[in-house]
Amino acid sequence: MSRNILFDFNQIAISNLMVQTKGNPDGIEKGLLQHMIFNSLRATCSRHRDKNGKVFICCESCGPTWRKEFFPPYKQNRVKTKDKSEHNWSEIYEAINEAKEIIREHFPYSVVSLPGAEADDIIAILAKDHSPDNSLIVSGDKDFQQLQQYFGVQQYDPVRSRWIECNDPEAYLYEHVLKGDSSDGIPNFLSDDEVFLTEGMRQSPLRKKKLAFWAETKAAEFGDPAMNRNYDRNRRLIDFEYIPQEIQVNAREEISHRCEPQGTQYSVFKYLAANGFKELAKCSQEF
Repeated sequence: MSRNILFDFNQIAISNLMVQTKGNPDGIEKGLLQHMIFNSLRATCSRHRDKNGKVFICCESCGPTWRKEFFPPYKQNRVKTKDKSEHNWSEIYEAINEAKEIIREHFPYSVVSLPGAEADDIIAILAKDHSPDNSLIVSGDKDFQQLQQYFGVQQYDPVRSRWIECNDPEAYLYEHVLKGDSSDGIPNFLSDDEVFLTEGMRQSPLRKKKLAFWAETKAAEFGDPAMNRNYDRNRRLIDFEYIPQEIQVNAREEISHRCEPQGTQYSVFKYLAANGFKELAKCSQEF
């Protein structure tokens, strides 16, 4: 049985950047950032890849995503945080996108991106469709724990060098929907849409005792229209079963017909050796 490796590309690139630069990436050279990205891919593939498995580099869409269209506050707090940051995010993303195109052209990996979709969507579709083959999701994002309900799905966080294991993916998902995800601007199911964007407004508290009670209650039994509505809002944003059908169809079309690897291990060696990545070129067989 083969093992496919599914990289959450932007999450890995930015997490590596922040760890390696201790959260202060100002003035970092593009070549150094790309070296970090390539070396992270190498380290994971050399440890976990098998000869029959495929490697997918799953990337974010450049434009608005379907979640943002469905729920405008989605990830809006990240925009505010970046606006306040002193980091040169345009340069960082330019270097990351250039690395993505280098990988697409020279590496033996499938690079997948799709208008309107996030990397999460592509990873979820691949993990579900490729079961019962083994799928290794390479990301520290906690959202992927729900995918461990499918046979053979594992998750590894390369930045913290740890496995992420979930004993009950369905229970985890249900609780996650109730709690929301403040990092993505998704309120808990007791709170209004705009809670994170309105000055002085706070979420309705969802304490452990309350959470334990609601976790034992089916959504249809909430008995409160606002709670039902907010639960449905969160489930559509968090539960990968709610990825729109159009996105699923287009993603499968992209994966099947337009993202075959263009590179080989020899082309990796040629590119690395010719572009100043001599140490990586010495271990190009590990890509």
